[in-house]
Amino acid sequence: EQQQETAALLGARALLSKSDELSVILTEILGAIRRVLQCDYATLLQPAPGGDEFGVRVARHDTSESILVPSGSRSLAGYTALSGKVVIVDNVLRDRRFDLAPRAVEFGIVSAIAAPVFATTGVSDVLIAGSTEPHKFSRSSGHFVQSMANVVGVVLRSASDGNEAVAIPTDL
Repeated sequence: EQQQETAALLGARALLSKSDELSVILTEILGAIRRVLQCDYATLLQPAPGGDEFGVRVARHDTSESILVPSGSRSLAGYTALSGKVVIVDNVLRDRRFDLAPRAVEFGIVSAIAAPVFATTGVSDVLIAGSTEPHKFSRSSGHFVQSMANVVGVVLRSASDGNEAVAIPTDL
């Protein structure tokens, strides 16, 4: 119920947002993911110049350091972008689909979930949440994170179009 309500509220917020509110709304989305899923980290990664890596667009965790992760199937972000679907990792130490990120070990991340952010040209960004607990994320968590990634996509598209807020009728 909380997941559905949060997705609905942030979706409406995204539709009503102005293009200059991009970082505020993205930070709200990441904060909501941390609260609702009770996880330790939430990050939105975007392709870095050159396309060989993903860099942090916005992060909600206890570090402000710039993090770069490889694109392609070598990383969770790259694997998610290539698959175009939610990827859940129950235990990073046992998952062999991609390389273990040194930062994940450093932050103590044991489980993670990632969802692609879609744009008109395909996957533009990847939304990732991480936890220091194994088996933290369920299929329901996957639906929620993908919903949040879809909201991020609306926000990014609105910002790139330079659109002002959309008027939503109050008599619905």
